Amino acid sequence: MPLHRYPMPYRLILAFVLAFAGMVVGIEGLRNAVAWWRGVLPAPSLLEWASMVALPLLGWLWWRYLSPFGNGRGQCLAASCQRDDAPAAPASPAIAPRPPRRTRL
Repeated sequence: MPLHRYPMPYRLILAFVLAFAGMVVGIEGLRNAVAWWRGVLPAPSLLEWASMVALPLLGWLWWRYLSPFGNGRGQCLAASCQRDDAPAAPASPAIAPRPPRRTRL
């Protein structure tokens, strides 16, 4: 069943549980990867490998949905850029060139 069909409290609880699980897997995967890189963990188990392999996926999920640079946010800071929910801003009028200064001879 798609997530949007669940009532609101269940969606919030499910989102919280999934975010917490992702955070735990990410932290443990990072700890295992650093320990393996330093030689402290000579032969990682299947669960440790799975947590290390999940790091790129968790990084992509963070970048896409949680970071300020993903999902249409942060790419363009100009007022004329289209945002997610905001209407398009009108383009600024062209700035007229400044007249040359008069100098005394």
